[in-house]
Amino acid sequence: MKKYPVILTTCCLFLLNFKSTAQQVQVTIVNKSDYRLDSLTVNDMYIGTINASRDTLIFYKNMVTDTGQPVVKAFANVDGQKIYTPEIYTECATMHRVNTSGRYTLNLKVLQNSNGPFLYIELPQ
Repeated sequence: MKKYPVILTTCCLFLLNFKSTAQQVQVTIVNKSDYRLDSLTVNDMYIGTINASRDTLIFYKNMVTDTGQPVVKAFANVDGQKIYTPEIYTECATMHRVNTSGRYTLNLKVLQNSNGPFLYIELPQ
C-alpha cells in the first residue's frame, strides 16, 4: 500500500521535469575565431571558456527575438582584453517576441575595427 504514493510522486516529478526541459530554447554557441574566449557571457548567462574552433550547447528559459532572429549581447576576454558585441539597434520593437522554445546557432568571431577588437555574432541561415 505504501508504494503507491512513492510511484505517484515519482511520476509527478518526472512529468514536471519533462515539462521544464521541453519548453526551453536550445542555443549552440560556436567559436569561429582563432582565439580562446575566456569568461564568455551571453545574454547574462556565464558560459565560461570556449577554445578556438569549439562549440558548446546551452539552454535558456526564453529568448528575445527580432523578426525571428535572436537578440544577443555577449562579452568575453581575449588575450586579457575584454571585448563586447556592438550595441544592437532595431528600427521598431513591434517585431520583438519572447520565445520559450526553439533552436538557434550563434557563430562567434573576433573582428577588428578602428576602436579595436570586438565580438561579432553571425547567425547562420
